[in-house]
Amino acid sequence: MKLVISAMHRTGHHPVAIWLLHQRPNVLDFSIKTMSEWLFYVENYDELYILANNPCKIHEREDKKNFSRIINNANPELLISTHEREPLSDTWYINDRTHRTCCSEYRKVVVIRDFRNWVASCIQMGIRDDKPLDEVISDKDIANYHNHISNYGREAYYIKYNDWCVDPDYRKQITIDLGLHFTDAALNQLSIFGNGSSFDGMKHIKTAHLMNTNERYKQMLDNKDYQQILKDNDHILQLSESIFK
Repeated sequence: MKLVISAMHRTGHHPVAIWLLHQRPNVLDFSIKTMSEWLFYVENYDELYILANNPCKIHEREDKKNFSRIINNANPELLISTHEREPLSDTWYINDRTHRTCCSEYRKVVVIRDFRNWVASCIQMGIRDDKPLDEVISDKDIANYHNHISNYGREAYYIKYNDWCVDPDYRKQITIDLGLHFTDAALNQLSIFGNGSSFDGMKHIKTAHLMNTNERYKQMLDNKDYQQILKDNDHILQLSESIFK
């Protein structure tokens, strides 16, 4: 089974991907092992499950060029690859072109987060890491975010991060829809990607449920950049709120 996850940064797709990797029989606790800083696996008796973070961005690391060979040799029962900050069409095209030998058949998955909290998390990441605003949430990023949510309900399987965080029935339905086995293992494991939470860093490494991620926007209500982005992109905000209700 192969799942290709497309998402924007700060949408929670990393914790979702880690959680998905653990939704298999007999995997009851956080069990990830590291092959490389972008490649991880879980062993379950004689089965192997692999998570690859942005494997198509070979400019980031030289060893990503070996992705197809690694996967073909390992022949995992479950492969999850994540792709970040790209239009959906580019994600599917790049994945097909670059790794067709190991990912010729895969399920398309998109993780989305509501616009208010996504903008807030991006801005806070810039503050945390002392980065300029257009590096963490550029016009291109906003256009790609819009591309992701405007295709909601079409072609790919969508996971709403907001609902995933708080609703066990929703999470169970995801596993049914994707042909996995619901355990809810690794739900409270904070993802280490992107230096953890924009607001809490690595504080909740084993207690992710305490972060209250669906209300991050409340901490940005007086931020002028936050206010301006929402004002300039009201059409995206309205679409987001129609999806997340």
